[in-house]
Parts: sequence; C-alpha cells; structure tokens
Amino acid sequence: MSVRISGVVVCAILIAAGAVTGASASQPEAPPQQQLPPSQWQLKQGAPQAVADLLERAKHQREIEFATQLRAVELAQKGVRARKAGRVVRELKAPEGWRAVPVRGSDDVEYSFKNPQIKGSEVVKAETALENAKRRLAEIKAGDYLPKPIVRADELNEGVVGTVALTIIQQVSSTEAVVRVDDLLPVLVNGKPVPSKASKEVLLSEFPAADYSPGRTLTDWTIEVIGSTTYQGENGRVNNVLHAKPLDWRKWIHLERPQV
Repeated sequence: MSVRISGVVVCAILIAAGAVTGASASQPEAPPQQQLPPSQWQLKQGAPQAVADLLERAKHQREIEFATQLRAVELAQKGVRARKAGRVVRELKAPEGWRAVPVRGSDDVEYSFKNPQIKGSEVVKAETALENAKRRLAEIKAGDYLPKPIVRADELNEGVVGTVALTIIQQVSSTEAVVRVDDLLPVLVNGKPVPSKASKEVLLSEFPAADYSPGRTLTDWTIEVIGSTTYQGENGRVNNVLHAKPLDWRKWIHLERPQV
C-alpha cells in the first residue's frame, strides 16, 4: 500500500524543520560546568591541630579563588564577544578611538570603534586577557596548587592561624618583638578590592628579632595566636597585646598524587 504526500505537506514539513533547526542553531552553546578537583595536599601523621586548621583555611582560600577566577573567565569571554560584535562608526569622537556603552537592564556592553584597525586591536587585547584568565584558572584547578592561608588583621584572636604581613615596632629581646600585623591583601567589599586600614599589635615569640630592626616590614609570615600577654613599651607604659609565634606548617603537609 502506498501513501501519497502532497507537495504542500512536504513543503510545510521542510519549513517547520528548518524553523526548528534555525531556532536551535541561534541558541548560544552553554559553557561546560566547571568543577574544582580535590586538593592533593594532605596532613602528615602527627601534625598539630594548628596545621590542620591552616590547611583547611588554605583549601577554603582555593575554593574562593576558583569561584572568583571562574567569574573572571566568564566576563572575559563576554568581553571578547562584545568587541567582536562591535560596530565601526567612523564619526566616533571618542579620544581612545572606541566607546563602550552599558546595555540598560543587563550587564552587557555595546562597543563602537572608529575604524576596523582599532576594533581588531581591542579584540586581540580582549582575547589575550581571556587566555590569561583561563591560564590562571587552570593553575587554581591543579590539585597541587596551594594558596596562601591569608588571615586578616581583624580576624586575629586566640587560636587563629594564618599568613600575614608584619612590621617590626619594638625589639623586646633577641627572640621576641612587638609587631604590627597589616592586611596582606585588600579586603573585598561587594566584589571590589578595598584597601583595609585594619591592623593589630602582636608580641611575636620564638622569632629572630635580632635580625630585624624596627620599621622593617616582612611578608608571608605564618603565625599562630596562642593567647595574650603584656609588654613594657619604650615609653614605660605596660601594653596588653595578642601573643603569637611563627608556625612552620609546610613540614607537616605532603602531596598525595592520584595513582595513574
């Protein structure tokens, strides 16, 4: 038994199929979901609790950096697409030769360029920024990546461990010094870096104070706050401050690479 299909029906089917195909082709491909592989850094047997806390802080910092950098890659991708879609407007008066106008109701930006050469140059810059962002994301995703377990000055309390920047204020002895702890990095407020004015004075013991004169600034020192104490200042006044000591934590961790 044969079935006849009229030319009109065939034409309607082809038009409908074309409409469906065109609709799906016009949809931008969703970016693949990014997953952060587990960290390969593990504690050695017998590691102090302070080191365990510090390693957890470092791993949490890695998660924050991953989420931040993932967003940076997405924004860089949008930047490349927006510049490629930009129009050439030869009457453009912008001194830089290009202009970016935010699209109302979204976080998109529309670009205009004075000539094709400027547009090409800006596209290349955006593509370079995207490659750099992807490279940094790959570094963070690596299982052997371990960021600094940074602690802010306003977080310092008894039991807290972390990496800080410190400035020598007063040498108390050859192994003790009063230091001012400043924030190592700007604090993020609403996603934007804002320089922090927070600082705290700390008496640092088990520290080679004789090697550093007052006013010297040291970065990337990892300390453990063990309590509070007092010291007599150069003006004779007794001051109450936090008491801390350096923590050599890296000797208590090791890489545990997955077996292939």
